[in-house]
Amino acid sequence: HYPVVGVSYDQAVAFCRWRTERVCESYLKKKGRDINLTYRLPTEQEWENLAGSDAQLVLNAGRNSSGEIGLNCYRDEDSLNFAGAQDITAPVFSFRKNRLGLWQCLGNVSEMVLEKNTSKGGSWAHALALCRPDTGMSYDKPESWLGFRCVCEVVP
Repeated sequence: HYPVVGVSYDQAVAFCRWRTERVCESYLKKKGRDINLTYRLPTEQEWENLAGSDAQLVLNAGRNSSGEIGLNCYRDEDSLNFAGAQDITAPVFSFRKNRLGLWQCLGNVSEMVLEKNTSKGGSWAHALALCRPDTGMSYDKPESWLGFRCVCEVVP
């Protein structure tokens, strides 16, 4: 129920390959035919498009339209993270989904993109100002604040 952290870029890419193989294998078993799909890390542009509807949270001091904290990040004004100033990730389903139905694109865990050594969205360890769709961060090794999400590309 928590995002995966502490993995390298190569491990994330390998997981995407493994997931592709398992899903295609399962589809063939269940449906009796192949499916042409690939799991991979999103490109920077894809990730920005997916996270863009969360940008209002940053403009509203990390709060949603109801005034509730809407993302897990270091908030300068009160120094509170999701769990009362503990340095941890929040459960995946802690906050509302964005307009595209995705959970926590901003904050919680900065997400690797296809472009190696770049992540997007900030994390529990980053200030609100860094938890933006258009802000990239550099990394060179696994981190407690760094994770990933796969996108699925289906070819008809």
